[in-house]
Amino acid sequence: MKYIAIPFLLLIFSGPLTAFQTDLSDSLFVIEPHFIANQNQVLSEVYPVDINNDGFTDLIFRDYTPSVPFEQKTVTISFIPGSPNGLLFQNKETIISNSFINKLFIDDWDENGSLDLITQKSRFIDGTTSMTNDLIEIYFMDDASIIDSLEFSAPYEIYLGEETNPKELYHLNDLDLDGRNDMIFLGFSHITIGWSNGNEPPEFDEITNFGQNTYSTEIFDFNQDGYLDFLYDDQYWDEPAIQVNNKDRSFTRTSIGLPNSNPQVPESMYWTFDSFWYNDDHFPDLLIQRPDGDSEGGFYEIYIYDDSSSTYTLSPSAFSGNQIGQMTAIHLNNDGYADFVEVNENEATLWVNESNSSFSKIVLDLDTNYGSTGSIFYFDSDLDNDLDVFFWFQNSGYLYQLEFEGTLTNEQPTIPEFQSVSVTDVGSVNLSWNKSNDFESLEGHVKYRITVNSEEQQIILETHSNDITLTELKAGNYNVSISSIDPLQSESSSSLPANFVIILESGESSNDLPAEVFLHQNYPNPFNPVTNISFELNKTEDVKLTVFDALGRTVSTLVDERRSAGLHTIRLDASNFPSGIYFYQLEAGGVEQTKKLTLIK
Repeated sequence: MKYIAIPFLLLIFSGPLTAFQTDLSDSLFVIEPHFIANQNQVLSEVYPVDINNDGFTDLIFRDYTPSVPFEQKTVTISFIPGSPNGLLFQNKETIISNSFINKLFIDDWDENGSLDLITQKSRFIDGTTSMTNDLIEIYFMDDASIIDSLEFSAPYEIYLGEETNPKELYHLNDLDLDGRNDMIFLGFSHITIGWSNGNEPPEFDEITNFGQNTYSTEIFDFNQDGYLDFLYDDQYWDEPAIQVNNKDRSFTRTSIGLPNSNPQVPESMYWTFDSFWYNDDHFPDLLIQRPDGDSEGGFYEIYIYDDSSSTYTLSPSAFSGNQIGQMTAIHLNNDGYADFVEVNENEATLWVNESNSSFSKIVLDLDTNYGSTGSIFYFDSDLDNDLDVFFWFQNSGYLYQLEFEGTLTNEQPTIPEFQSVSVTDVGSVNLSWNKSNDFESLEGHVKYRITVNSEEQQIILETHSNDITLTELKAGNYNVSISSIDPLQSESSSSLPANFVIILESGESSNDLPAEVFLHQNYPNPFNPVTNISFELNKTEDVKLTVFDALGRTVSTLVDERRSAGLHTIRLDASNFPSGIYFYQLEAGGVEQTKKLTLIK
């Protein structure tokens, strides 16, 4: 059975931006229900990941038998394989059945290239029939087959010096940028972070300055410095706040201008936070769900980031209704503006953004009577250049797939290139790059994926900025590349790799220092039109790096400043130069070095 959408126009608010847009008035949206749970079971978690390492996105999910005694309960983890033509729902495969599993996450915990199952489990308290959920078990996998496991205890809440209830695992994120995801456990009063140690249990760290009742949370890069921060509803201080990542496994609480909450006033409370990009800047905005005073109703608000004050201000938009369900931001028609998908048990609503000034509201009747929405997520499952939206309900075994059956054209964003890679301090490197161009997107909506490799680790981070500084890096040789991703998840090719060396204090890595100033040959050479020029310094020096043509005329000065010891990589863009032979000269420490490069167009 397919559900067909009937579009109509509803004006919601006015805004300052105007831009190109794609008319969806004649487009067709359909919803396909797929029963994916096992018999007599309902869905509990669903994740889009490549679990079998074949290059296509699969759906892995946990389902369970509801409303039965524990001895009759079944919990199963299975996956639907992806393919070039979409998800193969008829080819469901079971990974494990274990009645004690009550929470599922996915991560390559042992860093072997295959995703693992991270589970929180229940157990019987010794000598009783009571149960607690204080076990974490990691099932290590190789291409969707379990090969080993690791079990350890979850941290407990501490009240008046005594352990009470185990905390719940809520997030897996790389908070310290060491290339490994960390565990974030939430309890009533405080947060515990389990810093990843690879194959070993994590190192638990109680973050005691986080406030009470922190279950409404969002992990995202608030200030776009490459490090993830922590947004939560701090009911101890009666306001949502950001714990800003200090890049050294510590955090600083920061107010961000959101209205105070009051448990005595239900509509002032916060249900959910979701970060997304609304206007044309590089900083994330917020989609916030709040109750409207009764148990079923609610409304959504959009808060816009103000760069001048690092706070959020309320947008004039509002989405409200007596049965409002879950909502997420998405780019449906590739016109550059963020749209929204809202799902409840009666209907799915598409709020199609018309240049941030009004919305076309497209309603799809569901009438499922399944109750609360489980989650909404999206990806291009059939590789047709548009995003497919998936959602499910907590009392159902059905997964619903919302498809756009029109035709979208989507060009890949241009390849970003590093403008500067510079070691700035002990264990730190600054990276800056040119902006990627994407015809269909607002500038701030393009995301950059940076991959940093060394002999010991790989760090992958994402940002919408054009400049970040990485800290706390280990000594060693590194290479770094960058790609850009548009709102439809189309990714450019990676840039030319750049190299740098991290040298620590007091002789820890003194052998990595060059004996003298050294200028490397550019790479690639010949080139068209971009190449990288690297040089090494044995100490901090005033540096000048200049490019000359064959007649000795200066055509570009790439560096003219003081630089620290170590390896530096500079990007040369010769788009405006004619083909020919050029020379580049390094002046540093009383030494001049010159090399030849060839531009072929």
